[in-house]
Amino acid sequence: MSIRRRELSKSVLLVFGVLAIAVAGHYYVGKRDVEYREKVVNGDFEKALGQFVGVSNGGESGVPELVYSYEFKGEYYERLIRVKNRRKDVLSECFRNEGNCQEYRFWVILLKDSPEMSLIDLSCISTGSNQCVFPGDLSSFR
Repeated sequence: MSIRRRELSKSVLLVFGVLAIAVAGHYYVGKRDVEYREKVVNGDFEKALGQFVGVSNGGESGVPELVYSYEFKGEYYERLIRVKNRRKDVLSECFRNEGNCQEYRFWVILLKDSPEMSLIDLSCISTGSNQCVFPGDLSSFR
C-alpha cells in the first residue's frame, strides 16, 4: 500500500470518527434536555391549555416541528419542539392547512417558578368547546 493511500485511509477514519462523536453528542445533549425538562416540570407544575402557533414538515430532516403557545398568569409563552411520530393524524392536517391548527387545544404542564419550562400532552387534542380531561398521570407529557 502506498504512503498516499495510507494517509487517505487515516483521514477517512478520522472524519468518520469525528462525525460519530458529533452525532452521539447531539443525541446525548437532546436526550439530557428532555430528561431534565421532564424531571423539573413533573415536580412542581401548573397546567394550562396550549395551542399550535406554527408547524413545519421538518424540511430536510423530515422530522415535523411545531411551535405551541400557552398563557400563564397573563403572560404568553412559546416553545418549538420536534414531534417525531406523535399524533401525525392531527398534525398532517395542520401541515396541509396551517390555519386549521389554531383551533386545536391540548394540555401543557409548566414549572410554576419558570413557566417557560413546559411539556405538552398530544395524546388528546380537542377543538372548540370539546375539551380533553386532564390525564391521571403525567407519563404522556413530553
